[in-house]
Amino acid sequence: MGASAKGIPTNQPLYAVIDVFAATKCVRIVQVEYGFASLQTLCRKTIQKHIVHRMALDWLELPEFLKNFCKYE
Repeated sequence: MGASAKGIPTNQPLYAVIDVFAATKCVRIVQVEYGFASLQTLCRKTIQKHIVHRMALDWLELPEFLKNFCKYE
């Protein structure tokens, strides 16, 4: 099948998810963090908490990179 994602960080543990019943429609890569959350993560979660829907980030006056970063967990 080949690689389905590029640029996945390899400096932290990565866990594979296998769907043996082929019922999953979408798979998300979630980075597991241990210890304290980074300032970057805390800021993203705070922004996400104060908006109704993640698509509302497009209306904020933020750089495009930051908007995309805040749309995902």
